[in-house]
Amino acid sequence: MPTPTPENLGMWGGELFIFPNFLILPMAGNAMMYRARPDRLDPDRCIFEIYSTKTYPAAVKPPRAEVRQVTD
Repeated sequence: MPTPTPENLGMWGGELFIFPNFLILPMAGNAMMYRARPDRLDPDRCIFEIYSTKTYPAAVKPPRAEVRQVTD
């Protein structure tokens, strides 16, 4: 990660859309990503996924990611 100066932090933020169904919300040091995709068994439903990412210093071993299933 670059040094968090006002100029560098100004490049972060906003949102990035990757057509048609992927959204990235970048921030300094982490990002949230949303993906929606059709349910192949039911045309009236979709699968909505949320990814939360975080950067770590080079000397820190990141923890293993875990998948959590949530239904509503």
